[in-house]
Amino acid sequence: DMTIPDSLTTTISLDFNQAIIEVLTYLKNIGHKKIGFLGGKEFLEDGSLFEDQRKISFISYCENNKISYKEFIMEDTFSVDSGYNMMKQIIKNNKIPTAIFAASDSIAIGAMKALQDNGFSIPEDVSIVGFNNTAISKYTTPPLTTISAPAYAMGVYGASILKEMTISKLPAPLKIQLPCALIQRSTCKSL
Repeated sequence: DMTIPDSLTTTISLDFNQAIIEVLTYLKNIGHKKIGFLGGKEFLEDGSLFEDQRKISFISYCENNKISYKEFIMEDTFSVDSGYNMMKQIIKNNKIPTAIFAASDSIAIGAMKALQDNGFSIPEDVSIVGFNNTAISKYTTPPLTTISAPAYAMGVYGASILKEMTISKLPAPLKIQLPCALIQRSTCKSL
């Protein structure tokens, strides 16, 4: 079960909870009260659904901060196509949030295209934030506000800890969570 981490194992992970709090606080502070979540589903080897910490943190933050989200929460795959299709579904339902958080830049890029194809302007009509700060995110029109997740740093720390573990025995397991950073570009607007 993914919800009970093994306390005897050294782990390095990204602080998704901190990232979501940062994004939603930013959106709330610029006046957004209706925020959508476009996520991707991932499955474990046994076929069960892996609970995305970003979604858990998103729901918790919205509940605690009186942000409407229930009508704008969707999950499909982590792809441009699914971002496009999920956003198209939200547009078809005719209930459009003022902002969208997408669990990956690919989803965000698909959602942006669906909005633009249906006559919406970004960020004038809908603000959007992606996740991962992929190379393409700064070249979208307009350039995508996103979360930088330090995957490279994770690898570097992992390698150095592994090296340390082979040389000398670590006295106790480590739990390292790396912070993510909000990269503000041009897809968000104050209301």
